[in-house]
Amino acid sequence: MFQWLRALNQTTTYLGVVVIVAIWGGVFVLAHAERERANEEGLRQGSNLTRVFEEYISRVIEGTDSQLLLLRKVYEHDPVHFDFASWTDGGRILSDLTVHFSIAGADGIITLSSLGPVNSRVDIDKFESFKFHVNSTVDQLYISTPSIGRLSGKLSIQLTRRLTAPDGSFAGVIGASLDVLQLEKFYDSIDIGRAGVITLVGSDGIIRARSGRAPTAREFIGTSVSQTRMFDLSRQSPAGSYWNSSSTTHRFEGVDRLISYRAVQGLPLFAVVGLAESDVFQQAELTIQKYHQAGIALAAIVLIAMTIGLKRELQLSTATAALQQTNARLGDQTFKL
Repeated sequence: MFQWLRALNQTTTYLGVVVIVAIWGGVFVLAHAERERANEEGLRQGSNLTRVFEEYISRVIEGTDSQLLLLRKVYEHDPVHFDFASWTDGGRILSDLTVHFSIAGADGIITLSSLGPVNSRVDIDKFESFKFHVNSTVDQLYISTPSIGRLSGKLSIQLTRRLTAPDGSFAGVIGASLDVLQLEKFYDSIDIGRAGVITLVGSDGIIRARSGRAPTAREFIGTSVSQTRMFDLSRQSPAGSYWNSSSTTHRFEGVDRLISYRAVQGLPLFAVVGLAESDVFQQAELTIQKYHQAGIALAAIVLIAMTIGLKRELQLSTATAALQQTNARLGDQTFKL
């Protein structure tokens, strides 16, 4: 045991320990730098995707609103003789995203629809999209929460504007229904990774649309996220990114995500992209594994060198001890002679 301790007490051993510490220190530094690069790339990707998403939503909403304003102008000019069919023939105003346009009177009963004649009573006076305009004198576009359309039977978002009578009184609403599922087809064309999600959220915190590869992604449409960190940050900046909290992770598919958001200019909406942590760091983890493998290989080489040096030191120590014993015996024999 004493010989082993003496053998370890050599420059080669100390140098080997220093080299191993340096190797794993280097691995740690490289791994940390790799994760930082991946995080920065995730931030850039999330920011770019929200910008693309925000521009798309802005075009869709503003384009539909332009049609609403044009229809309203024509309708208010001559409500009695307004011919809805002439506008819808040839698909002049309808698109894949637009389910239909409709007009409701001041009593909340839909009188006209681009889907055709309204043969049954459809009353929307209890809908928030109607009550908003009844209680407001401001000409403002209202974007509803998702609901099943009374006429179309499709999950849709209502875009509505106030109708005004010649005397300035409330005369009803004109609205357009956007198909949520068609809207989400655009999301599916964006690469957000295996567990990423893309979400359209209102300033009221209600999810308007949500899509991702997970089959549960759409189940959260209509859910409130007003208590999430995004709304705290959005008061400071119209765009930003953050990692979701443990409570949010548990609530939404149990996935840790890098959340990037961007306010849609001029509209009470947020474009939100969530990139899964596993996707953000996937390539970095593969590279870090290579660093670990290289570290293990280099440390093993150093340990082998240290072992060889230790064995040689033990052999030298043993040989020296044997030589000393021999010299001692020869010295005793000489003394006796």
